[in-house]
Amino acid sequence: MSELTEPQKAYLAGLIDGEGSISIVRATNHYNRKSRRIYHQLRVSVFNTDHKMMAWVKETLGFGHIAHRKQQSERHKPSYAYQATALNALEIVKAVYPYLVTKKKQADVAFIFGTTVRKRLNNA
Repeated sequence: MSELTEPQKAYLAGLIDGEGSISIVRATNHYNRKSRRIYHQLRVSVFNTDHKMMAWVKETLGFGHIAHRKQQSERHKPSYAYQATALNALEIVKAVYPYLVTKKKQADVAFIFGTTVRKRLNNA
C-alpha cells in the first residue's frame, strides 16, 4: 500500500464510514469446477456515483478494483464500487482505524478474522 498521509487516512475513513462497508464475505474459487472451493474473505468496499472519487481511492491505495454497479432504475445515476479483499482490505482497516466512527466494531471483527485466518494458515 502506498504511504498515506494522515488527511488521506481520515478522508478514506470518512468514505468507509459514510459510503462503504467492512465485511466478511463468502467467496468461491471458480478456476476449476472439479475442485471448487468455498471460503470467506475480508472485504472493504466504498460505493459512490462519482467515478473520479473511486479512481482516486484506487490510485491512492495502489490496489483494489472498481466495478460498475447495475442501475436499479432509469431514475438512478450510474454507481460504482471500489473493493479490496483479503490482506489488502486488512491493510486499509489498519490505516484508517483511528479515524473510523460508525464502522469501528466492524473493524474490530476484521482484526479478529485476520488474526484467526493467519493462525490457521501458519498451522497448515
